Amino acid sequence: MGCAVIGLLAIGCADPFGAGPEVWDDPVPHDDHGDWVFAHRIERIDLEVGPEAEAILASERLLTEPRTWVEAEATVDFEDAGPVGLRMRGGSGSFQRWGQKPKLQLDFNRVTGERFHGLEGLSLNNAKMDCSALGESLAALAFAEVGVPASRVGWAQLFVNGADHGLYVVVETQDDRFLDRAFDDDDANLYDGSYRWAGWLPYFLDFAEGRDHRFDLEEGEDVGFRDLLEISAGVERALADDRLPSGLREGVDWDEVLRFAAADQWLGNEDGYPTNRNNYDVVFPTDAPMAVVPWDLDATFRETDADRWTRPKGNLLAACVADRECRARYADVARDVAETLEGLDWAAEVDARSALTREGVDGDPRRRCSDDELTERRDRVAGWASDASARLRAAWR
Repeated sequence: MGCAVIGLLAIGCADPFGAGPEVWDDPVPHDDHGDWVFAHRIERIDLEVGPEAEAILASERLLTEPRTWVEAEATVDFEDAGPVGLRMRGGSGSFQRWGQKPKLQLDFNRVTGERFHGLEGLSLNNAKMDCSALGESLAALAFAEVGVPASRVGWAQLFVNGADHGLYVVVETQDDRFLDRAFDDDDANLYDGSYRWAGWLPYFLDFAEGRDHRFDLEEGEDVGFRDLLEISAGVERALADDRLPSGLREGVDWDEVLRFAAADQWLGNEDGYPTNRNNYDVVFPTDAPMAVVPWDLDATFRETDADRWTRPKGNLLAACVADRECRARYADVARDVAETLEGLDWAAEVDARSALTREGVDGDPRRRCSDDELTERRDRVAGWASDASARLRAAWR
């Protein structure tokens, strides 16, 4: 195993989990598009968190809302990223407390106002929902294959105040740079559709639920939620009439939305917009219809109940299913997605990611699953493509 020497300090020579020669001996140029973060290699991220900041993070619980930002010092791939914003992340399935293996958000420009090689932030997922650390990367690949914008995914070994926190899944934050890459429009409005807490109960955000004002505007111009309200009004009419009104037909990029939904179903996402009205973002490009994009794909490779696909919880898709013409289009898109994803060399993609991450996952000092659970998860992901397209076709026959 290789190691890198920085000054007089040898880093990586003490058999760190997840290390490989390509990590420690072969640094890559840090371009301003972030491609190097999401290449097939394991990055290293170091955080220095002071005692006051640690005390704040340690006080946070699952129901803490909003999550508190603190300041930390970050080093990424041995390069100083300066003072950054740091906060806890995670919902009921993935939240872990500080001192365990928390899900985290980094904001590079929160303190200094400067980006780090073009990156505004990074999401660090703790693999609690997917201890194989394979699912999100493969899901991103599947969405890209069918032409649906999704965050890029990579991996990093995380050290906090020198302590090894194990292998993390690194997910591209959906910000203006994401919008520019995915929609060629960094001025688009982007809303976070993930659920919120109301006391001890979660409440889910969706169109035509009277909760448009609860969506978080992450990027773009504050228009008083007029864009969301127009879509919600159309969805409400559609659900009442079993027919899409003209404004809803024209105001939504249905090809993108249905491809998103069909790919989400092929991937067996049990906690996405179609099945649970969760983990999605809504995008309103400047001069184009509304789109929906996936977020937080750690609950993929689980759901196989076709009834949850053809009777979606998400109101936008339910409105489509109720409309005969839109339902037929949905079925055609689903069959096309099934055919497209059959063309993936799934075994090769799984093998490549497994080879890269296996050492880090197996040796993760904060792993939350047993060896048997890990083996079962890896086998499930590896075998998923053998009948995923057949299941999707059968649901929409």
